[in-house]
Amino acid sequence: MSMRTVSEILNEKGKPYKAATVERVFAMAARMGYRPNAQARAVAHGKVGTVALVLGSERFSHIPQHLLHGIHDALAAADLKLMVTVLDDDRLADEAFIPDILQSLVVDGLLVNYHYHFPPHLQDAIDRYRIPAVWINVHKDQDGAYFDEAAAASSAVRRLVDLGHRRIAYLDRALENEESLHYSSIDRRDAYLAAMAQAGLSPLLLTGASARTQELVTGWIGDPERPTAFIGYNEQNTQDVATVAERLGLVIPRDLSLITFADPHSGITPMATYSQDWRPLGRSAGELLLRRMQTDEPLASVVHPLRESGLERLQAPSI
Repeated sequence: MSMRTVSEILNEKGKPYKAATVERVFAMAARMGYRPNAQARAVAHGKVGTVALVLGSERFSHIPQHLLHGIHDALAAADLKLMVTVLDDDRLADEAFIPDILQSLVVDGLLVNYHYHFPPHLQDAIDRYRIPAVWINVHKDQDGAYFDEAAAASSAVRRLVDLGHRRIAYLDRALENEESLHYSSIDRRDAYLAAMAQAGLSPLLLTGASARTQELVTGWIGDPERPTAFIGYNEQNTQDVATVAERLGLVIPRDLSLITFADPHSGITPMATYSQDWRPLGRSAGELLLRRMQTDEPLASVVHPLRESGLERLQAPSI
């Protein structure tokens, strides 16, 4: 049996061979401890078989475990490997640094998990070097995978309005620093304001540090115009309000219905939640990149809804 025959069978190339011949070749290969060199095979086809997950610092790159599992699901199905690299936040300000790092990444595509505070020339360099890339958890019309935060915030307001609430407060402490916000802060806030306006209601938007939050909550007691429902950007914001409210005599959820954006769990305070399901998002990002690697044209972003939980905990207003 010639070496060419063996090579063609092991690499699944060439003409069809008899089943007995194929069986003999693989049996012999197994005895000799042969394993296919996936990287060499990929290079021979013009691909290296690897995708890079690009991260910034911990401040700018949220990387939940379920997100990684979702990315792995998509790439493993295509027999691709994942490489993780961290970009230096300080050096990102240097426009010469980005082309250098992109050229040194010998990969077929990029998954960019860098949510905000990234320099515009990072996207420019990716476009200039024609690198297939998908941005994760960034609100982009093209080449992105992100959550529909606006739809969730609008839904939260509508649920409360349908129950009869008319004084609905919203808290996000980060809103005082809008230039450094993640898109979820902006989309949730804007959707809240739009939904309140659509319902003909006056918004009550609360921002600031924990001490000011407690002061505001304390001021609700005895005020006939206090909010009867509350939406918090995250669980910490909402739990702080619940703690103060309960200390001042309000009963949750009878006197104050609470909605937050967080993973549902059996916490002390009963809250309704809208949560981000990271595994499907990671899978969608990986699958979108696989399609992007087959074309030079941008693709429409994939938008995931947030998962609802505990909405039955909401009650009609008591005042």
